[in-house]
Amino acid sequence: QVEVIQEVLGHEENPHWYAVQITTDVPQWGGLSGCTFEESQSWGKFRKEAKMAQSLVEATIGLPLLVGYLLQKGVHKKRKPKTFTWKGDELVKLA
Repeated sequence: QVEVIQEVLGHEENPHWYAVQITTDVPQWGGLSGCTFEESQSWGKFRKEAKMAQSLVEATIGLPLLVGYLLQKGVHKKRKPKTFTWKGDELVKLA
């Protein structure tokens, strides 16, 4: 939902390069959480050249498998932590 919220808040949009979806929502109800990646792409949430994969799996099975894989690969070690700058309850900078 990050892209939609950025638009609502008037921030510059920066579509995603890749996507992973684990949700209990389904497309027929019309919610953002259950929409297909193709539909999300049409809204500008993902770049046209984005890499996307979707697997229909129950979250208590899928999420531990995904997190376990990421931890074993050490992908979190390559990422710089985000820095949030707040002014009261307003987020003024995210770096």
